[in-house]
Amino acid sequence: MPMTRTPASTLTVAAEVSTKPPAPPFGALVRAQARSEGMAVFGLVYEIRTGSKEPGGRALVVIAGASVIGAGIWNGYRGVTRHFLRSLDLSSLDEKPRRVVEVLGTAGYLARAVAFSLVGWFLLAAGLHRSPHQTRGLDGALHELAGTARGPLLLLVVAVGLVMFGVYRMLDAAYRRTDKVTSA
Repeated sequence: MPMTRTPASTLTVAAEVSTKPPAPPFGALVRAQARSEGMAVFGLVYEIRTGSKEPGGRALVVIAGASVIGAGIWNGYRGVTRHFLRSLDLSSLDEKPRRVVEVLGTAGYLARAVAFSLVGWFLLAAGLHRSPHQTRGLDGALHELAGTARGPLLLLVVAVGLVMFGVYRMLDAAYRRTDKVTSA
């Protein structure tokens, strides 16, 4: 039986090719954000410790401390002014859930302000009064704070606030306005 060939021009292949890669699972995004923020602080402390042997190392520690305190002030500003709500579309929520998102975001940003300010303060103190080799990250700052009279209570408040911020960020991911999507 002879084979007949179909001209290539009559063959059509319909295939839909997506140019967008599939979105990673939500948990992977949360872990990536946590790693990036944690690694940034760890990297900063490492660079300060190793770079402090160079001329100007103490100045670098002071500048880093002031910068981290600035980040704490920025977080405090966002919490007090509730500026973060502008990026959310909460129109589908009733008043009570909307209020929960507001409280979680406010408390979370204020807790971040305290945490960043503590790290910045210890960096600043290390640059001004001590050896830059004694710089601490968040864990060292919190450990030193725990040794003070009211330290455990403040640590509890900051810990609860940071957990609240984590819950807020999950809600932020769910209710973020698409025209306000950033790397925040």
